[in-house]
Amino acid sequence: MKKLLLLLLFIPLVSFGQYSTYYGAYDINANVSVNANINKNVNVTGNVNKTITTIDYGALANANAIREQNRINREIHQYNLNRDAALAIAKDPILAYDYGKDFQFWWDTSSRKLYETKKRWRIEYRAPHSFLFTNNSEDCTYYGPCDRPISLLNISPQGVATNITIYGSIVRKEGVFLSKNQLNYDVERLLEFENQKVGELSHWKGDETRPPSEFIHYKEIKRAQVYGSRGFVGTIVVEDKYDKIINDIYLVDDTISKGKKRILLAIVTYTAEKDVSFEIIEGRRNYLKPLVNKVIANAKQDYTTLF
Repeated sequence: MKKLLLLLLFIPLVSFGQYSTYYGAYDINANVSVNANINKNVNVTGNVNKTITTIDYGALANANAIREQNRINREIHQYNLNRDAALAIAKDPILAYDYGKDFQFWWDTSSRKLYETKKRWRIEYRAPHSFLFTNNSEDCTYYGPCDRPISLLNISPQGVATNITIYGSIVRKEGVFLSKNQLNYDVERLLEFENQKVGELSHWKGDETRPPSEFIHYKEIKRAQVYGSRGFVGTIVVEDKYDKIINDIYLVDDTISKGKKRILLAIVTYTAEKDVSFEIIEGRRNYLKPLVNKVIANAKQDYTTLF
């Protein structure tokens, strides 16, 4: 949690020149050819001849063979159905949402105190099909309160890790993602990352006990649907001596809740090691972004149990 504590507050310092020079105009196209044929017709019969005094062991063996063939054919049929779905998802990742599974989660005692929610508060979300994303929070959504936000992870063959983190409603108070001077910022201003200067080093990860080591490549802010409401997504691209990271931070004011001011938060990171180009990371981001946007747009909380 401390790592995320200063997510939106950082101090830029000096210029640095030994990082990627990738950012500029580029065009990413992904062509996927899918051709899958499924034979769904299975017609196998077998007869066993048996009397009180005689057993036809050959017929019994034949019947077992036929039953095994039937079982294998059913498994092949199911495999082909799964394969067909997987190929369709590969061609159009947003289909992973349609094939996905709905979940709820709620905080444990310490997190409820931190985010100021009641015991029965819930976040509802759909995890995309496991062909694309692993639900790293499935254990606590099934078996009890969560001590961490929802985490959905995809790792590409080229080593780009895409992580969707769903927080839901966060109270506006010092020390919970916001500094004291940011408490009254609107979400648009928060996502402008005004303390981050493109072309300079920063304490993006929040460890101000060390010299600034994260180089800021690029930042922008756009409109986005966040938890069913019209909000913003702020993008900031950073690089340190180990990783290259594209951060998409989704925010909207929680205007439905009563009492203290709150915001609705989701964070998506696209991370790869230093030797992976930003072109590859951006390609993965653009491939998954329609699906990611749909997951965040359709996540929701049960306001009747928030307070």
